[in-house]
Amino acid sequence: INIRGTDTVYRLGGEEFLLLMENTPKEQAQRAADKIRAIIEESYILEEEAITVSIGLSEIQPDDSLDSWLLRSDKALYQAKKSGRNNVQVVVD
Repeated sequence: INIRGTDTVYRLGGEEFLLLMENTPKEQAQRAADKIRAIIEESYILEEEAITVSIGLSEIQPDDSLDSWLLRSDKALYQAKKSGRNNVQVVVD
């Protein structure tokens, strides 16, 4: 789904995935995430069934551990789900 050759996708659990976009400013990552969200929304994989995606976005900070960054990203994801789903939320670091 429209990711660059330098991007990497990981499955974290049941329905959660991580897209690592190295050397990408937050604004550019947000545009890319919203484009992915729109592509999924417009796809009709299941007849008469809307497919949506909630996306949480967080930029890795120099003093981050993997756990602290994933925790922020997870917080953004839950904000997206609480906001009515099918949207992108960015955690302000």
